[in-house]
Amino acid sequence: MTFGVTEFAPDDDFDECLARVDDGMIYVTNNGRLVVPKDLIPTFTNPDLVEGIDPANYHFRINPVFEVSDPNYHWLNNVVCIGLGQRTKVGVRYQIFVVD
Repeated sequence: MTFGVTEFAPDDDFDECLARVDDGMIYVTNNGRLVVPKDLIPTFTNPDLVEGIDPANYHFRINPVFEVSDPNYHWLNNVVCIGLGQRTKVGVRYQIFVVD
């Protein structure tokens, strides 16, 4: 994650592998937008303080794309999703929604 010195931070693009409970993997590419007001950046980047910020005071949206080879989870390859991000002390929490 990169934080700008103005209101807009650069695009927030990253990849990750998620381990499933049944020992499989789900590859996720996240593209999105993170906008943090300049006055909140010092608090937003401090893990000890970030959870005190109301998520309504910054804009954190993602568009995850899933890649799965396991036939039981193949349906994830065909969904379009959007998500809301929230910075936490240990990382990021997402709410992800499938667009019909």
